[in-house]
Amino acid sequence: MRSPAALHRLMDVLPVFEGDPRVELVFTVDGGSWFSDRLGSRLRERGAVLLPWGEAVEHPFDLALAASDNGDLHRLAAPLVLFPHGVGYQRFAAHEAGAVSGLRRSTLVRDGRAVPSRIVVGHPGQLDVIRAVEPLLLPRAVVAGDPCFDRIRLSGRLRDRYRAALGATGKRLVVLCSTWGPHSLYGRQPGLPARVVGAVAADLNRVALVLHPNVWAKHGPLQVRAWLRPAIESGLVVVPPEEGWRAALVAADVVVSDHGSLTSYAAGAGVAVVLAEDGGPEVVPGSPIDRLRGRLARLRPDLPVTGQLDSAAPLEAGIADALFAFRGRSMERVRAMVYGELGVRPPRGPARVRPAPVPEVDVPTPTAYSVRSSLGPVEDGRATVELTRFPALTYDEDQPHARHLAADDTEVDPGWAERAAVVWSTARHASTARAGEWAAAAFAGLPALRVAVAALRHGGLLVAVRGGGAVVAAGPADASLVGSAVQCCLARGVALDRLRRLTIVVGSGSTTVRFHAR
Repeated sequence: MRSPAALHRLMDVLPVFEGDPRVELVFTVDGGSWFSDRLGSRLRERGAVLLPWGEAVEHPFDLALAASDNGDLHRLAAPLVLFPHGVGYQRFAAHEAGAVSGLRRSTLVRDGRAVPSRIVVGHPGQLDVIRAVEPLLLPRAVVAGDPCFDRIRLSGRLRDRYRAALGATGKRLVVLCSTWGPHSLYGRQPGLPARVVGAVAADLNRVALVLHPNVWAKHGPLQVRAWLRPAIESGLVVVPPEEGWRAALVAADVVVSDHGSLTSYAAGAGVAVVLAEDGGPEVVPGSPIDRLRGRLARLRPDLPVTGQLDSAAPLEAGIADALFAFRGRSMERVRAMVYGELGVRPPRGPARVRPAPVPEVDVPTPTAYSVRSSLGPVEDGRATVELTRFPALTYDEDQPHARHLAADDTEVDPGWAERAAVVWSTARHASTARAGEWAAAAFAGLPALRVAVAALRHGGLLVAVRGGGAVVAAGPADASLVGSAVQCCLARGVALDRLRRLTIVVGSGSTTVRFHAR
C-alpha cells in the first residue's frame, strides 16, 4: 500500500479472514509516495507484521490485496486482487494525463499481460470504465458491491451515539467533506469551513469537517490545524483522518461536499448533499460521480449559506441502486472471491460487517459570539428574551442594538475584548464578594463592557452591570446566556433592577432564571 486511503479500504475488507487460523496477514508499504510517510508506524501501532517492500516482492505469497494501482504491483509473487480506494474508478490520475486513477494501464498491464487476477467494482456501471481503459482487464472484473457502504448502512443504528460524540445532540449537523487536490472543496475554497461556521446559529447547528487523508499526509496535522485554527476556535469539529468520517456521514443532516467518494456514500445513505465543488476536469465522464453531480444542488457563493442548507434535500430513495450493487451482501461476495483465489473453502458462518466506531473528537466551544436578540413585553418584572448566537469570526460593529459581542474572559484576541458588551468568567468564584472583585476589574480594563457575569461556587450567577449594581441569578442557564439576555434588556431601556424573572429562549429550548439581591 502507498496511502492512508488504501489502508482504510483494506481494513474494510480484511475482516473476511477473521477467525480463520489458516490465513496469516502480513503488510508491506511501498514508500514511493509522499502520502506513505506514516503508514508503517500506523500499522505497527495496530500490531501488524510489516515486511519491507524489498523483501515482500522476493517472498512468494498465496494472495496479495491492494487498494491502489500505484507502485510496482507486477513484482508481487502472488495472485493480486485490486480494490478501488473509494467508491470506484471515477477520477483521472493526477500525474498521468488521460489515465484513470486506480486503473492505469501503465501499471496494470505488463508485457501484454494483466497484472491483477481480480479487479473489484461496486456496481456493474463501472465495468464500462474498465472496458474503456483496457479490454484485457475486463474479464478480471468482479462486481462485489462496496463493503465500506455496507458498514455505513449498518452504522445507522448508532446514529444518536455518533451525534452525541460530535456535539450535535439536539442540533442540525452540517458535515463538510473534501477530497484532495486542486479541484477539491478545500483546495479551491479553504475559507469555506469558517464561512459555514460563522453563518449558522451556534445553538442550532454543529459543523464538522472531514478532509481526505492525503491532505493530512501531505501537509501534516500541525499545518492543517493551523490553517483551520480560526474555525476550530469558533466551534468547528475536525474529524481525524484515521477514523470518524463514516460516523460523521451517518450522523449528518446535511453534507457539503465535492467530487470525492464521500459524496456518493452520503447520497446513497439518504443524506441531503450540496456540492460546493464538482471536480471539473478531474471527473471521468459517465462515471457514477459524474452522473450524480449533475443532479445535486450547488452551493452558490453569492447566496446566504443558511438558506441553501435549509433547502437541501436527499435524492430519491433509489439513488443507491445506481451506485452500489449487492447492498448488505458485499462482504459475502468479497469473501467468496478471495477464498476462491486462495483455492480453499471460506469459513462457515456469515462474513461479519462491523459498524463504524464512535469517534473520539474534540468538540470546541466558541469563546466569542455575535449575538442577535429580541425582547418581548416586560410585565411585573417578567421578561422573555430570544437569543440567536453566531461564532464571532470578524469584528461586528454594525447594528449595535440588534447584535452585541459576548466573550469569555479567556478570549485572547484584543479585538474581541475591546468590543465585548458581555463578558463571562470561566472560573467559579468562592463568594459574591470575590465575583464582584472580578467584575470590577473587568469593567476597569474593558471600556465597552456593559454586563459581567460570574458563576458562584455555591450555585447561581453574579450579574453585574456597569454603573447599575449587581444581582444574583438563580436557575439552570449558563453565564454566557444570562449575560446576553441582560444586555438585550439594557439595550432596550430595561434596567437590571426592573427584572425579577427572565426566560431565555435559545436554540430549540428555553430556560428561566430569577434575580434577587446579592
